[in-house]
Amino acid sequence: MSPRHRSIAIFMLLSALALAGLAAANETLNPLLQYQRSAIDQWQVWRLFSAHLVHLNLVHGLLNLAGLWLIIFWVGAERRRASWLLAGALIALSISLALYLWQLNISYYVGLSGVLHGLLVFGLAPLCAQNLPAGWAGIIAISIKLCYEQIIPGGNSATEVLIAGPVVSIAHIYGAVSGALLAFVWALGSKLKARTNDF
Repeated sequence: MSPRHRSIAIFMLLSALALAGLAAANETLNPLLQYQRSAIDQWQVWRLFSAHLVHLNLVHGLLNLAGLWLIIFWVGAERRRASWLLAGALIALSISLALYLWQLNISYYVGLSGVLHGLLVFGLAPLCAQNLPAGWAGIIAISIKLCYEQIIPGGNSATEVLIAGPVVSIAHIYGAVSGALLAFVWALGSKLKARTNDF
């Protein structure tokens, strides 16, 4: 097994164990970790990050876990592990702040789906920079999905039945935009670093 495949296997195992632990303590942890506007007003700022780690139920968690694994398999090699972790944290924070500042009607939020949209865009960006069809196809597909969620009423009804709760599709847009902005910042940083090394 190559080092990359070993890393992926370890990540999959750890993420599955983490999900199982969070799901087992769902009723206890969710009230402490979910995005909750009133609690954030009282400076419980950890919720800006932790809300994206807890889920409505096991099915919700499994769907998000499957999405995460697909991203890792598809574009995981396009970024370093440290870049993925930092991007995930920044996207999570961006989504939470956007919900807090602009979505006053949303009092609570849980789940990783918004972050997943951001990570996918972040991971596809290097493929687009190389003009690879897979990168542009992915960006077009995620753009169509985001438009569909906003335009078609009840477009997420089947998913909402599965997860036993509402799909906050605006978080997907905030995540995707955050991922695109981070990809731009990363690319700009790489160019500046290359120019500095030339001198």
